[in-house]
Amino acid sequence: MRRAIRYLGYAAAGLAFWIPSILLHAIRKHDFGGSRLDSIAILVLPAVSSFLVLAFLCHKDQGLSRRGTIRLWMLLGIWMLGPLCMTLGATFTGGGFSQPHAWPMLLLGIPLFVPLTFMMSAYDGTLLTLAGVTIWFILASVFSFVRRRVAQPVTPKPDS
Repeated sequence: MRRAIRYLGYAAAGLAFWIPSILLHAIRKHDFGGSRLDSIAILVLPAVSSFLVLAFLCHKDQGLSRRGTIRLWMLLGIWMLGPLCMTLGATFTGGGFSQPHAWPMLLLGIPLFVPLTFMMSAYDGTLLTLAGVTIWFILASVFSFVRRRVAQPVTPKPDS
């Protein structure tokens, strides 16, 4: 049970990717995307916050879980929380939850979170960052699992 709660916490840590986007939309409102600084911020801040939270979790839970596992659960959280967070961010510009169809669309998006997160991130401006973080987390997890497997000593089987 503890392990399941810990993994859900790692998935919830995926929220770190979306918080900069929500804050940028809340601060800039209708002016978002009008400057080069907005474009740079939406590309850099979600990735930086994700990596900082990941580093904190890996350091905190050093003995409890492997880094690859933390990365994969956090990545699942990034993708699953995407539609909710982008809908929240769009609310500040007159879309999202300020629209009457937001809740039914969000409920429809629960089982379809992968294509919906992909599509919505293109409108949100986070598509390139989402792709980069996804590729990095997957590759780093695979290398982590392979390195752990190679580092384990092989014990010879006794002859019978």
